[in-house]
Amino acid sequence: MLAAVTMFLLGQIQAVLVPAPPVEEVPADLVLVSGHTRPVTALLFSPDGKTLASSGGDGAVLLWDPRSGVETGRLAGHTGAVRAIAFSPDGRLLASASEDRTIRVWDAGARKLLRSLAGDAGPVTHLAFGPGGARLASAGDSVRLWDIPAGKLLRVLSSREYEISALAFSPDGGQVWVASQFGDMEIQGVVKAFDARTGLLRGTRREIVRAWSGDGRWEARQEGQWTAQRIRLRQDGREAGISVAPGNTGPLAFSPGAGWVAWSAHPDDVVGIRSTRGQAPVRRVSAGAWRCELLAVSPDGAWLAVAGRDPAIRVFDTRSGQARFTLAPRGGHGVAFSPDGTHLASAGLQIWNLATRRELPGPRTEEAALGIAYSPDGRFLAAGVRSIRLWDLTAHTLVREFRGAGDVLTSPVFSPDGKLLAASSRGVVSVWDVASGRNIVQFGEPDLYNLGAVAFSPDSRLVAASARAGVIRVFDLAAGHDLREFRMGAAVAALAFSPDGRTLAAGSRAQVRFRSPAGMEVAPGQTAALAVWDLATGRGRFSVPAGDWVSAVAWSIDGRGILAAHGELNQPGSVRLFDAASGREIRTLAPRVEAQEGAFSPDRRWFTATGRSAPGAVMLWRLR
Repeated sequence: MLAAVTMFLLGQIQAVLVPAPPVEEVPADLVLVSGHTRPVTALLFSPDGKTLASSGGDGAVLLWDPRSGVETGRLAGHTGAVRAIAFSPDGRLLASASEDRTIRVWDAGARKLLRSLAGDAGPVTHLAFGPGGARLASAGDSVRLWDIPAGKLLRVLSSREYEISALAFSPDGGQVWVASQFGDMEIQGVVKAFDARTGLLRGTRREIVRAWSGDGRWEARQEGQWTAQRIRLRQDGREAGISVAPGNTGPLAFSPGAGWVAWSAHPDDVVGIRSTRGQAPVRRVSAGAWRCELLAVSPDGAWLAVAGRDPAIRVFDTRSGQARFTLAPRGGHGVAFSPDGTHLASAGLQIWNLATRRELPGPRTEEAALGIAYSPDGRFLAAGVRSIRLWDLTAHTLVREFRGAGDVLTSPVFSPDGKLLAASSRGVVSVWDVASGRNIVQFGEPDLYNLGAVAFSPDSRLVAASARAGVIRVFDLAAGHDLREFRMGAAVAALAFSPDGRTLAAGSRAQVRFRSPAGMEVAPGQTAALAVWDLATGRGRFSVPAGDWVSAVAWSIDGRGILAAHGELNQPGSVRLFDAASGREIRTLAPRVEAQEGAFSPDRRWFTATGRSAPGAVMLWRLR
């Protein structure tokens, strides 16, 4: 779970200590997603400012309420990354263009597809509606003009000469303006004006146009280079008398009504916003390093949406300069099923109804968790980061906060009776009384690479935990002392008591990996294992190889089998069923899973894991 990496020399080969190896993306039976799972590619407010549209590399177009931060619609159908979006002037239509070489026109209110157009020979990167909303211009390998009501191509205006930087109609709709940049060191370019009726070229001027307003009346031009860059604004072809202060400027965007303009400055990513009418003061917000690759500003200038090199969309109140909310999957590590198996929670504190596949209201937090757990009655959700926070899911309120021995707490676990809560702080395990918040016991040793595995026995009397590297301690809470200590050959990653509480199963994870000409490999002697011990005698029942890591372990309902999710460093993982008495593999339940961090459903019918290859996605595999 920890991001730390330690490097040393293993003979003549560089070795790397990493908690989680890379895996390939493996199809799941069900994928639950909130927000984009790939970086955002475009942001745009509707003309009335009531909707914020975003597109992503995941092929989705999402609609948001910018006042509440709630996702209000998802336009799905593209099979490639969506590169451009555009609202019609009245806001009723939304067009999207994708790397799948199609343009789709949607009814923005009804959230349904109206037209699908064969876009171009290559990806379409820019879209613009004409003043009446009946015509649409697209730019990719060529510039094309479309009749939306008829759903047909009217004409091809031009083949692309250089990278297109802006596309717009003139205010009267009679011309289509296309800005292309040469990309040379002087950052020069050309603007071409095409007759929208005949397709003929009417004029060309040399300059660089960074952006046009939606109505085509305002344009922003970049002048200079590097830190001496300056952006000047023009209205209806005339200088507007407004000049953005010099600096290394990044993206620039107008509000749909062209009353406001926003820009960013690299590398600091401080975003300014000001009125295009008069000399209104500049408002500034800061989104953090490299988080200002895309901008959108609401018509009244009150809201600024920013996206960068991750799937997040950050919305700022420009009056206060404060971030109001983040429209994104909140990431983190861990997933948890509700006790009745009807709901699933992710470490971003996002909760889904598995029957309807809809996300439910959950606790609002900006901090993703490092492990989560439901209370046995399903009322509370515990999430660990710098502390363990206990949320009441009925009221969506924070009930209690538990502090540990270190600066981070992971892997919260409730006792079966719901009275106790345990978690690991870099190897030091704490157990608290849920009702009073009192710390009952602490044990273990600080260890940066301890994966934090913790488990309670069915009677809530015993707690097992990874106490230090390769060592499991079983603590008797009633007696107040250690009961057993077991050793494994690698870091302990998963623990589970048998249903009768007499046996303990554990899975390990190989920690040491090295780089070789063939790629990443596991160091010799570091193979992970699935092991079982009898608690009464302390004797090991069996230990069998389990690939390079074991991410989750669970006993079958009858206690006769053990389910283990494990995998190899350079291959997809699997979920397998083992005989609990002998360790013999009985069968493979799911042959190709992303099995790095996961959980089994209470009825053992599902395995779930957060998607490393698709950040923000929660994947489920049906165990057959």
